[in-house]
Amino acid sequence: MDYAFDYIKDDHPLMLEAKYPYTAKKGSCHYEKSEGMGKIRGYKDVRAHDGDQLRAAVEKGPVSIAVEADKSIF
Repeated sequence: MDYAFDYIKDDHPLMLEAKYPYTAKKGSCHYEKSEGMGKIRGYKDVRAHDGDQLRAAVEKGPVSIAVEADKSIF
């Protein structure tokens, strides 16, 4: 996620889904900077397993969550 946030922050605004819909198949990038609308000023990572820090982040703004689904906890 950090790479994506850096890309957006570094002058590559997000396109609206209506302009760049998800197709669920292999293909080429069709990004058009002139169609970009969404920007970010920055982001912060929250420590893993830190509920207090996560609650504070949720109160401040949007939160992205990564799930490491390739590991078993059992």
